[in-house]
Amino acid sequence: MKKIKFLLLVVALFMSFGCISVSAETGKKPGTITTKEDLIYYIYYYGGMARLDGNTVKLTSSLELAQELSFNNTESVTLDLNGNGIYFSGSDSKIMVYGNAKDVTITDSSNSDRDYIRSQSNFAIYNSSSVGVVTVSNTMLVTNSSLPAIYTYGFSKTNVVNTTVSKLFCKAYGLRFILSFLSCNCFNIISLISSLCSSVKLGIDTILLFK
Repeated sequence: MKKIKFLLLVVALFMSFGCISVSAETGKKPGTITTKEDLIYYIYYYGGMARLDGNTVKLTSSLELAQELSFNNTESVTLDLNGNGIYFSGSDSKIMVYGNAKDVTITDSSNSDRDYIRSQSNFAIYNSSSVGVVTVSNTMLVTNSSLPAIYTYGFSKTNVVNTTVSKLFCKAYGLRFILSFLSCNCFNIISLISSLCSSVKLGIDTILLFK
C-alpha cells in the first residue's frame, strides 16, 4: 500500500509540472487502455516509469507485470520501449488488443539491444482488433512457453518490422507456410505471405515463435 501511495504521489508530482496528464481517477486500479494517458497511468501504477513525448509513450524503466495489459483504445497509441523491457510473469499476462481497438504500435528507438517483450507462460501479444493495425518494430519478442509470441486472430492485421524471430507460422484456411531462421527482418516475408493470401481473398493468422 505504501508503494502504491508513493507511486501515485510521483504521478501527481509529474502532473503538477505538466509532464504528463492522467485521465484515470487517481488511486483507482487501472483497467483497459483507451488513451495514451491511460497507458502512462497504468505503467506508473504497476511500478514502471514513462514519459509522454508528443503522441508517444516512452518507457524510462523496465516493467514486470503479473496481469494483462489490455488495449481497447479510441485513439492510436504508440509505446516506445526506449531500451527497456516488459516482462509478463503471470499465467494470463500479455498484451491484449481487443476488437474495437485502433492502431497500436510497439517499437524501440534506442537501438540498444536491451529492449524486449517477454512472456513467461502466455502469448506476448494477442491481436483481435478488427479496426486498427498492431505494428511491432525494432524489438525482440520472447515467450518461455510453447505458445506463440504473437497471435493474430482471424482477419486482424499485424505488421512485424525488423523483429528477431526463429519461426513464422502462417495459416490461411488450409494453406500453411512454415519458415525457420535464427534472426531476420521478417517484414518482407510476412508481406509476401500476406499478399499471397490476400490475392486469393483468404484470411490470415500469423504466429511468431521463439525456439
